[in-house]
Amino acid sequence: MEQEKMTSQIYFRTIKIVHLTLMAGIIFFMLIALFLQFTGFGKMGEEFNTIFIYVASLFVLVGIAVSYLMPKRKLKACLSKPTLLEKLNSYREVLVLKFALLEAPAFFVVVVYMLTGNLFYIGLAILTLIFFVIHRPTVTSMITDLALNSKEQQIINNPDSVIE
Repeated sequence: MEQEKMTSQIYFRTIKIVHLTLMAGIIFFMLIALFLQFTGFGKMGEEFNTIFIYVASLFVLVGIAVSYLMPKRKLKACLSKPTLLEKLNSYREVLVLKFALLEAPAFFVVVVYMLTGNLFYIGLAILTLIFFVIHRPTVTSMITDLALNSKEQQIINNPDSVIE
């Protein structure tokens, strides 16, 4: 059985699906939490709210900061890859790491919302979703991040080009 060749269209469809799926997971979980709170799901009390305001806020801020800083270091390793396919595979790993660093705090603050009922935590979850949108994978951002040469850019910009 012959394996389908990787084209730039298939590559970008794959990373966009990963990105949208992770965002959808956060949104779906947040909607479930809101539904549970509004239908009478028990709150754990104000004492948890006081503790979690600081912990959750710090977790979200650290997650956002690390989602910018850590992938930048890993991108340097992508630049040294000899083939475009290897660069793109490494880049996909960097994007998944970046998305995971945003997703973890988002899920955490939604759980804290479920425990406390404080809408502040939904606001923090929405803040992480905004950063998800900012980190949306695009051809332009990939070309810039990987410092692709003109030949590699032509391959990427043509959806039917086979990536080797």
